[in-house]
Amino acid sequence: MRFILSINKIINVLFLIFLSVILLNDLWFHKLPELFDGGERLLNSVYNLAMGYLVSYVFYLIVVRYKEYKDEVHINSVILPLVNEVIKSNELINECLRDTDKSETLNLSDIESLKKFLKQNKLNDNIPRATGTFLYTPATWADFLEGQKQLSRKNIQRAFSFISHLDPELIRLLTKLDNSHYYNLLVFISKFSDVQKKSDMENLAESYFEYNKSVVELKNYKHTCLVS
Repeated sequence: MRFILSINKIINVLFLIFLSVILLNDLWFHKLPELFDGGERLLNSVYNLAMGYLVSYVFYLIVVRYKEYKDEVHINSVILPLVNEVIKSNELINECLRDTDKSETLNLSDIESLKKFLKQNKLNDNIPRATGTFLYTPATWADFLEGQKQLSRKNIQRAFSFISHLDPELIRLLTKLDNSHYYNLLVFISKFSDVQKKSDMENLAESYFEYNKSVVELKNYKHTCLVS
């Protein structure tokens, strides 16, 4: 079972060793003559130690680990929608970028392609309406990216409210996004004047490229750890 396999490997290995000791003693060792003086007492001590470990292991499994596992399942059911929203926000931005690319040459996994594309678009250009969204009213790239950043950060902070229950790897991934250079640049851009927003978006290319890779990491984590 998953909650058993998630226990520290050393604890599980010791359990198997002590279980083997008990089985060997009950099925074979007790029939053998004493090989050396005090051998029987030594074997009894090891046997009692093994029995004590097994009792403790079962207690830990039922009383502690199973409860932790149930809590983890509950927390994951709360965290999963928040993680999904962060991922969806990134996917929406990528969809808008592709919809803007009339030549259909944009490759988001190629930094040079992304730089070339963003250089051709200005911060105050209106974004296209993304398929399946309610983006009917005109919005500039600067406003749209800032809005998506705020939504994602809000969901990340909501996830962090459960930080004592989160897997360290998930904390690392969410922190990486929350502290990303891309987010920091958007904070800076949000303070631009209307004149400054007439500049192109090439300066966002490298930071957004790295942000995209971080979101891919989050997707992979979601599929392996949050979705059963």
